[in-house]
Amino acid sequence: MHDVGGVIDEMKRVYREMRRGELDTMEGKRLVDVLTAIRLGHMDSDVERRLADLEARAAR
Repeated sequence: MHDVGGVIDEMKRVYREMRRGELDTMEGKRLVDVLTAIRLGHMDSDVERRLADLEARAAR
């Protein structure tokens, strides 16, 4: 889960487990809530990195 795609893959796995009845839906929701926070953190980090790159290019 080192990028947004990996987090989304994990969310899909949780969803499939809930659909098959292998994971309680309340537990699945808690996991997806945490995964959502991780995904947003990855996205924020990516935006921050891109902005820093643009600012560095503009300063040249």
